[in-house]
Amino acid sequence: MDILRVELEEVREQEREHAEQQRNLELELLKVTRISGEEIQKLTDKLRKEEDRRRALFSQVQKLRGAFRVMCRIRPVSSGELLKYKLDSGELHDRPAKLTIIEDTSKPWREETTPSKYQFERVFTPEESNADVFSEISEFVQSVVDGKNACIFCYGQSGTGKTYTMSNLEDVENREEGIDYESDGIVPRVRTMIFREKSRLEELGYDMSLAGCCYEIYDNELRLLKADGKEKKAISINSRTVEEHDGLITLDSSRDFDALIEVGMKNRHFGATKLNDNSSRSHFVISLETKIRWKGSSNVVREGLLNLVDLAGSERTHQAGTIGAKFEEGRNINTSLTQLNKVFIDLAAGRRPAYNENILTRFLRRSLERDCMTLMLLMITPLKSHWSATKHTLQVAMDVQSAKKADPPNRNTKVTIARSSSSKLPKVPQTPRSKR
Repeated sequence: MDILRVELEEVREQEREHAEQQRNLELELLKVTRISGEEIQKLTDKLRKEEDRRRALFSQVQKLRGAFRVMCRIRPVSSGELLKYKLDSGELHDRPAKLTIIEDTSKPWREETTPSKYQFERVFTPEESNADVFSEISEFVQSVVDGKNACIFCYGQSGTGKTYTMSNLEDVENREEGIDYESDGIVPRVRTMIFREKSRLEELGYDMSLAGCCYEIYDNELRLLKADGKEKKAISINSRTVEEHDGLITLDSSRDFDALIEVGMKNRHFGATKLNDNSSRSHFVISLETKIRWKGSSNVVREGLLNLVDLAGSERTHQAGTIGAKFEEGRNINTSLTQLNKVFIDLAAGRRPAYNENILTRFLRRSLERDCMTLMLLMITPLKSHWSATKHTLQVAMDVQSAKKADPPNRNTKVTIARSSSSKLPKVPQTPRSKR
């Protein structure tokens, strides 16, 4: 009985506190209703000024952190012999950023193991979730809402979890709108954040519109994955133009966004290899464009562009076991990734990159130049049997880490999108390269 009395008193106390809070809210509401239109306008103007100040400070922080960043994610594995590795915290934070791998070799003429050391802005452990990853990279999305261009791409060998990290969508049939689920990837979390920002900006007197489309680069073609799912339209691209204006569709709600991504994923090329039962056979790109206006005005205050890129995995033929068409797919994938690596090396050396030598680098040009924030999310596996490919991937990432972006030839280059009747992309010109 004493226990029941105590519990009852606790409930009553909670009830009194709740009633007091409710009265306070009612008083606040009464004050608001008595404010004149002029005072409301003053408060709104003050909020807008604070928003401008926030954007300026946020932009300054991003510039200090650098326009090109590299992070690494170690995939969890359930079986197999693992590499020996250790993680250390970064210079500017106490989260993992340094990765040391001990090359355990059985060759008799090497008596000691050789540690390989790598340092990135952040290293995600196998225990960290998609939610942990997005909490680190969400500022790229905020930058786009604030009127910048940004690109996030997943890079790594086949079977390291790139598509899971980028596009995984949990409980598709019974999802509650506006909520992120634990295993949701970057793409659905981007959707939630953008529409949350849209609501916040509306309270400040802005209108925000969102449009998007899905592309894949397959067999040296850039293809629009149409929202109706009826066809994959090959579209032309040169160093300054992506052509297909009707590719962008307006996304008024989370459901519109999900429908676009669902069609894109269903129409993307997948196939089975020895490394991965559901291997991506094309590079997949989601392009999102934001435009912000004053309410009641047609003039755009600011606009941003976000490219989310799920690169097909690099693969070694003897490991993947590919033949015939899959062999050709793998070769095209490796060729495009090799050219992407060359662009990174040229950037690091201060040379003008040869963007036009491959469809992939042509398309990503805007995402690799100085006016765009770029994140390379490196995906690796800790399996010892994959160490050779993992080591190559890590070295490529270290080259990217050291890249210093050269000024683009024309910062005002405009990328437009216009209908193309061509069913095939034009042959990629092979630009002569100087010997190094």
